[in-house]
Amino acid sequence: MIRHIPSVLNRILLAVSLAASAAVFALLWSTGQTAVFSAGWSILLGVGLAVATRLSYQRVCSPLISHLFENEAKYRTILDTTVDAIITIDSVGIIQSVNRATVRLLGYEAEEIIGCNVNILMPQPEQGKHDAYLERYLQGGDPRIIGIGREVRALKKDGSQVPVDLAVSEFQLGGERMFTGVLRDVSERKRLEEQLTRSSKLASLGELVGGIAHEVNTPTGIIVMRSSGLLRVQDGLPEDAREDVEVIERQAHKIAQITSGLLAFSRQAPFDPRPSRANTVAEKSLALIENMLRSRDISLTCELGENHPQVLLDPSRMEQVLLNLFNNAMDAMPDGGHLLVSTDLDEEAWVRISVRDTGTGISERHLDRLFDPFFTTKEVGKGTGLGLSISYGLVQEHGGRLEVESQEGVGSVFHILLPVHDASGSGDS
Repeated sequence: MIRHIPSVLNRILLAVSLAASAAVFALLWSTGQTAVFSAGWSILLGVGLAVATRLSYQRVCSPLISHLFENEAKYRTILDTTVDAIITIDSVGIIQSVNRATVRLLGYEAEEIIGCNVNILMPQPEQGKHDAYLERYLQGGDPRIIGIGREVRALKKDGSQVPVDLAVSEFQLGGERMFTGVLRDVSERKRLEEQLTRSSKLASLGELVGGIAHEVNTPTGIIVMRSSGLLRVQDGLPEDAREDVEVIERQAHKIAQITSGLLAFSRQAPFDPRPSRANTVAEKSLALIENMLRSRDISLTCELGENHPQVLLDPSRMEQVLLNLFNNAMDAMPDGGHLLVSTDLDEEAWVRISVRDTGTGISERHLDRLFDPFFTTKEVGKGTGLGLSISYGLVQEHGGRLEVESQEGVGSVFHILLPVHDASGSGDS
């Protein structure tokens, strides 16, 4: 609006000059001067008046306009450089202005949403209720929404939602009530809070599980030892009894494997990290399941990147993580499919090991609980719900992250992200 002021004032000055010229001409005509003489003097006087007015405008108004331009540029720069999204709406909810942070956060260009109702930036059911909320407030409703921050979800242009902290303020402009909303992206904070909550749960459960595993290990070891001793007896043990002892021994070994996993989950087993190559660990783990993949009609593709830096890891524990992911992938493809294992560097230059399958996928409602202890999507009796929890804890123990992407009917991909140990090292081919 400020940028139009000079042209408006120029038009006003021109109108004033013409009016002055007309007035002088009328005065001279009424005194009986000749038309030529009157016209000439009126023109000269009008021009002089216009020049004087113009000079006065330059002395008084021009500095004022420049000051207004400078202030507008200053405040626009402040708004556009703030990290928070700022949206201004009028009393009926129409967006009047947005800053650049709004564009970055929501994916809209400014001209796409200015002039639209602000409810297009809200998911349902808030989108359908906002106009009524605003009208009720204007009629003297709950004033506590002003100046109070609260967490809501904003709807982006691509249809996805982002959690934000929202604070609303009210002001008057030209006698009209206006509102400003300040939105701060809290996605990273939410992720860290969830990670902290999950870590706390795992730590508490780990103490309990570790104690149980130690108690179970002792009688299990005795059962294995005694059953093995019985099987070494060549004579005097009936065949049916020998078969029973073999079953006992197999099941005792299975119990030992479970308690070993529980100890790993509780992190009470020794942790022995060393500089290693992600490709080496991936290749050794894959070698253990190649025959099983073929028997299940699952094809395998390896895309192991080159020249990756070293990572600090415990090879046996990382192999356990990968075997857990491989087993889950195979279980998700009961009728065969394709397994892709790859290594690369992510955007943060962390080493990433990815395990992708073409299985049944995971429901979106289960993704948030996927790493919780004893949570499983498998049928009863086919999973303990500890595999991914153990894997999550082991990756965290390495200072890394375990992330998942999945779509039902398409498949899943798990990413192991590990911080670089030796940035100058060269990787395996």
